[in-house]
Amino acid sequence: MHKQIFLFFLLLYSYNLCSQCRTDSAHIAHYDINLSIIDFNNKQIQGFTEIKAVSKINHLNHINLDFAAFNIDSITISDVVTSLYTHSNETLNIQLPDNKSGDTISIRIYYQGTPYVDDYFGGFYFSSDYAFNIGCGFVSVPHNLGRAWFPCFDEYWDKSTYTFNIRTEKHKTAVCGGLLKDSLYLPDSTRLWIWELNSPIPSYLASVAVGEYLAFKDTFQGLSSTLPIEIYVPPTYLPLVEETFRLLKPVLRNFENKFGAYSWKRVGYIGVPFNKGAMEHSCNIAYPFFAINGNDMYMLLYAHELAHSWFGNLITCATAEEMWINEGFASYCEAITMEKLFPNSDPELDGYKSHMRDLHRYVLQNTHLKDEGYYALNKVPLEFTFGSTSYDKGSLVVHTLRHQLGDSLFFSGMKSLLNHFAFSTLNSETLFSYLSQNIGVDLTYFYNAWVNQPGFLDFLIDSIHSTDISQQYKVYLQQRLHQAQYYGNNVKLDLTFFSDDGQTYTETISCSGSYDSATVSIPFSPLFGVVDFYEKLSDACIDYNINISSIDGYQAPEANMSVEVDNVFDTAFIRIENHLVAPDTLKNDNPDIYRISDSHFWRIAYYPHAALEGSFYFNYEAYENNLDYNLVQGYTKDDIILLYRQDASKDWKIIQSTQRGTVATGSLQTTKILAGEYCLAIGNKENISIPAMEGINNYSIYPNPTSDYVDLLTDDLNLEIHLFDADGKLLLSSPILSKSTRISLKDYAKGIYIIKIVKDKQTVKYFKVVKI
Repeated sequence: MHKQIFLFFLLLYSYNLCSQCRTDSAHIAHYDINLSIIDFNNKQIQGFTEIKAVSKINHLNHINLDFAAFNIDSITISDVVTSLYTHSNETLNIQLPDNKSGDTISIRIYYQGTPYVDDYFGGFYFSSDYAFNIGCGFVSVPHNLGRAWFPCFDEYWDKSTYTFNIRTEKHKTAVCGGLLKDSLYLPDSTRLWIWELNSPIPSYLASVAVGEYLAFKDTFQGLSSTLPIEIYVPPTYLPLVEETFRLLKPVLRNFENKFGAYSWKRVGYIGVPFNKGAMEHSCNIAYPFFAINGNDMYMLLYAHELAHSWFGNLITCATAEEMWINEGFASYCEAITMEKLFPNSDPELDGYKSHMRDLHRYVLQNTHLKDEGYYALNKVPLEFTFGSTSYDKGSLVVHTLRHQLGDSLFFSGMKSLLNHFAFSTLNSETLFSYLSQNIGVDLTYFYNAWVNQPGFLDFLIDSIHSTDISQQYKVYLQQRLHQAQYYGNNVKLDLTFFSDDGQTYTETISCSGSYDSATVSIPFSPLFGVVDFYEKLSDACIDYNINISSIDGYQAPEANMSVEVDNVFDTAFIRIENHLVAPDTLKNDNPDIYRISDSHFWRIAYYPHAALEGSFYFNYEAYENNLDYNLVQGYTKDDIILLYRQDASKDWKIIQSTQRGTVATGSLQTTKILAGEYCLAIGNKENISIPAMEGINNYSIYPNPTSDYVDLLTDDLNLEIHLFDADGKLLLSSPILSKSTRISLKDYAKGIYIIKIVKDKQTVKYFKVVKI
């Protein structure tokens, strides 16, 4: 097994090295592809491709072309037949006559046979009455599949122009990239379709589709020209096109405004009988029949493929290992589309925020499982080129980059980048180097933290301390690593602070290293603070913001938690964070705690401070590859315990909880709602440090409703009582001097009043009183 893996990567290295060598010595300027696609019964094509190769060196003695297993009939060089060639293992080696640097060499290859098809996705397909290519192979290495139907340099960094001359049966249409120049009826009752693509592209973006097609045609007034829109589909699909693509123009307009003018001569889609996805062929996007359904269900699919007109087609990743440059940016354009089409002032409903929030949670939970590991975006293994890391994590990192820079710098920088590298390739290092120079912001730290290493960063507020200056606070921060190697530096963080009555204040600071601090002026006494409340980072934290207004259950499923509310004063807000990093270790040895989770912990805060009564449910999953798998190995379900601490200054203690489920999956239910940090552990649950009723005092008030007074009953005398009207105006403030305190309401109008019980300057209970 190890030998096979070594050989696999040795072959890949050799291929990449040879590919780089040949593009250093030659460039293919133009392909003239002449094919008959008529033999659907035998699924064969025949014809020739003429290549205009430009020598970059003197005395280029041979050229190696990528070409799948076709039968070669003959080859000519400048109209002279040659037999000096070999064809094996998808490599066509042709000996060349003497030449010098700058010479253009015309090579014509005649061939016929059955085109190549990838084992999963990509190649050249015959399906019923349709024939078409899909330019990327998910399993094939290299992934580019121009070689599936014509001889070429099948590489990202060699870009060429194209002419397509495709012969079909007379009742069929051939649709290719570029513009249709002519169609001719031939004497043998066939038809010739002539297309030209004058903008250079890599071989995998060249395309052809043959079938019984009709065109839905429209125009779009672009930023630099009037663009034809042509969507070719079978006749039965034509009535569905207009509604399916009804948002295409707003999507295109949005992309132009964000990234610059559309650089191609045509906006084109071609319907194909392909159920595994779509393919961004230049000007001729292969689009599956199932997605042409007369509604908006697959709107993000055609938006994603259109986004490749900027990311992938206009600028292209230099190597497959950096596919995020193509797919991460195109995937992020799905969020850009949601932002434009479905804005909402409610962050839970806003198109952009909800899209990125769902993607963030998905990536943290699933990407490493789908791709079998954590990878740097610029070093994704070839077997996962088209995996979730390149697409989904790539999108998250673009989202983070945008918010680190701000919209003005981000979008102006992207426009400049796309213009500067138009119709060429680049790698991640070049991308960030250019952006740094162009916008005047050094992005070296960003590149190292978010692109050039695997995993994720996590940030949290360790503590908040008042200073000697009024309303000034010292905020201490921690940065932790989730499958990453290095801490981020100069990371812009939003710190949002909450008061007990729901006021918020946000300040942006810069954070570096594992520990940092910032001095912040806050216009109120903060009850708690959170990092990245407005969801600008692709960090290692799954969080929920929940408004609670009734007795009910509230779910935070991706955070592995839920809240059961038994009583709520008016309304409350709760912040739930599941940090996918190891919690702090014990400050002092505890013989009843054997092992603490090394994978995650929860942090919970809410306001008003005493507004909620009920319980928390902390869910665990200990199947292989789940967060809690390592924790429970060698133990039973009875050994699983829940730890709690109020904040980072305190030590972990065993809190009373009720367990449900098995050792592999279940939950731990607390007996009360306490703000603070929680984590799973293995230990002796018989020795509970925080019993069920600790911190819970009995307060009662009656009669309610009342026409005159209420009596407050409590065993705790170290309290203050505050009476407010419905508008929040303070009417009364008094210490509690006995176990029964009467509060007179006879001088106040009928209505709703609020009684707040305060202990040690902290609210411990609210009551709503109705005077009738």
